[in-house]
Amino acid sequence: MRYRHSSGFRAVASVLVGLLAAPAWAADGGPGPDFYAPTKPRTPRLAVVALALDDSSRAAARLAYLGEKLALEVGRQELRDLASALDPEGHETQRGLMTAADEAIRKARAAYDELEPKRAKELCDQAIASYEKSDLSRSFGELVRARMLRIASLIANAEAGAADREVERLLPLDLHTPFDPNLFAPDFVAQVKRRRAALTSQSGLGLDIEVRPVPGRVYIDGRYRGISSVELRDLTAGDHVLTVVSPGYRVLQKTVRPGAGGTRVETLQAASGLERFRDQVRRIKDDFRGKGRNRVARELAKDLGVDQVLVIGVQAKDKDQLSALAVRIDAADGHEYAYVEEPLPNDEQRFEPVADSFLRKALST
Repeated sequence: MRYRHSSGFRAVASVLVGLLAAPAWAADGGPGPDFYAPTKPRTPRLAVVALALDDSSRAAARLAYLGEKLALEVGRQELRDLASALDPEGHETQRGLMTAADEAIRKARAAYDELEPKRAKELCDQAIASYEKSDLSRSFGELVRARMLRIASLIANAEAGAADREVERLLPLDLHTPFDPNLFAPDFVAQVKRRRAALTSQSGLGLDIEVRPVPGRVYIDGRYRGISSVELRDLTAGDHVLTVVSPGYRVLQKTVRPGAGGTRVETLQAASGLERFRDQVRRIKDDFRGKGRNRVARELAKDLGVDQVLVIGVQAKDKDQLSALAVRIDAADGHEYAYVEEPLPNDEQRFEPVADSFLRKALST
């Protein structure tokens, strides 16, 4: 017997067949077609470039440092560190050192936990050697923790004298990081606190630093201390680590000892990207208030591999004031996301809070 089906019946059957033959993404609980799962926009990459339109090079260096610091804090863009971008070979070397050090310290902690203090100490030595060659303006905290684990390994290996000497070397470098109570006995931690307090009460030694041929960011024991020239009067006796960073130059790092008198003059070595960067800066300055500024800024952004570049120009207005203009430029078409022009105090104490407000407008608009 043959059955005749109405058109309505056939329509219902067709819907049922369609449901039974649902796409694979529905069967396995997947997210569905692309239009159901919109792609999250990529965070734009940003570089900060500050330049002196006269002889205000130190103010420009301060604005560059503060601009990068605030870009990280505000978080609207992914910062492309200019010093690393202009020294790609140095940057790759630093990455290799950090990778090796981090792996060695991971193995050292595992060896310590497995009651192999001698092996842990050897691995700490490897990690410390790599950290000491790295840029300690970024990795000083990791170096301190590696030294602390080495001290714990020495104690566990019944090398109390060596552990005490290591503490003696570490304390002038770091008066603040707590010794991990999971690694050290309470009486040892209390002893370290007393030794640190004694060192702190004696901290007052001086160190004056100048940097050539351009102002540099000065770090002592991983802590930012200002743009050169820098005069320090709060250091403890003993060896300290000086690190100087300036975009377009290789990182300078060496051991220094305060209290010797006089001024240390440190000379930076050019990085591979300096010559082209210097030419681009010159061309931006030549037409800073014209169309040339944005055109060259786009060229620079392409070289740096960023989506936006914040260009800051600064010059003296009079002996008490600076004039600053910040323009955040799109690398693709050159349009301006932000244009902020304000006076800044030409004063060491008042400069930073006013510059902070100025730069936040340029980064957040």
